[in-house]
Parts: sequence; structure tokens; C-alpha cells
Amino acid sequence: MSAFERALAAPPRVGLGHFPTPIEPLDNLSRALGSGARIYAKRDDQTGLGLGGNKVRKLEFLVGEALEAGADTLITTGGVQSNHARQTAAAELMARTAELLGLPATRAGRLDLRDDWLGEGYGLPTEAMREAVSLTARSEGLLLDPVYTGKAMAGLIGSYRQGKLPGGNVLFWHTGGAPGLFAYPELVPLS
Repeated sequence: MSAFERALAAPPRVGLGHFPTPIEPLDNLSRALGSGARIYAKRDDQTGLGLGGNKVRKLEFLVGEALEAGADTLITTGGVQSNHARQTAAAELMARTAELLGLPATRAGRLDLRDDWLGEGYGLPTEAMREAVSLTARSEGLLLDPVYTGKAMAGLIGSYRQGKLPGGNVLFWHTGGAPGLFAYPELVPLS
């Protein structure tokens, strides 16, 4: 095994998808475009989890790391028709089904999909999100975006304040997006 293969094998991982996904020629499209090129498609829509999609690739590693850290709750958020939220829910359902059938499965813990913290819609700031972005930046130096992670953290904070978080470890799923703060200058006062 090469050093590269060992590095890839090292992180904790939970098998959730069907890999490798196929690469298929798109001959009809190639002909229709008449470019002389042969177009192929990497079919991550066939990962087999929650209608497929590439999000399962990172989900395998994030769930593996969460389990290794002892987390029993996963918190995530997404917009309408979020691939990530859909596949996270499918991962939980897959684990529960395996458990009911007596098959070996690694269970990620309780999954609670909610849209309470979305506000009036995608990309529209809420007071709870503003507070979450500010509080997290001030207390941890962790920047959250106002569209996804800011609202997810608002949900975590709000759930905590309402006494709705279960005991045990809670994992906040920071999916990135801090550059999104540049689109909302009112959230980052310079003075």
C-alpha cells in the first residue's frame, strides 16, 4: 500500500454509498454537439443513498469522525431540496433499517430534520442567525455563513435554549461558506 493509499485509509469512515460510481459515455450528446469529442458522465447520481448525489462522499467521512468522537446527534441544515440534508436523513434511515433487520450497522444517533430556523426563506437573514454568527465569531473565532451554517447554528443555539437537545455529544456540521459573509456586509461591522 502506498503512502497515499494509507493516508486515504486512515480517516474514520462509515460506508454509506455504492462506490465506485460508474463513468458512462454520453454518445448521443457527443453526436448532437458535433464537436468530435466524446463526452462522459461520472454518475454520482447512482451512489445509492437518498436518490444519489456526491454529498454522500463527504458524509461517509463526517459521520465516521462524529462516531469516533462519540457524537450521538447530527445537526445539519439546507435549503429547499437540499441534497446534503436529504442524504443525511437517508443515512439515518439506512442505519435504522439495518438495525431492525438485525444487520450490522453503525448508527449515527438521533436525526431531527427541521426548518424552524429558515426564517422567511433561503438567503434571507434572521435575527437568530445574526446572533448565532456574531456569538460564534466572538466566542470561538469561527466564521459562519448567513445562508446555511449561520441558520444551522441558530437552530442549535435555539434548541439548546429551549431544552430540546438530547444529552450526550452534539456535532455541529460546519459545511463552510464563510465567504458568503461578504454578501451581507451589515453582519460584519468594521467599527
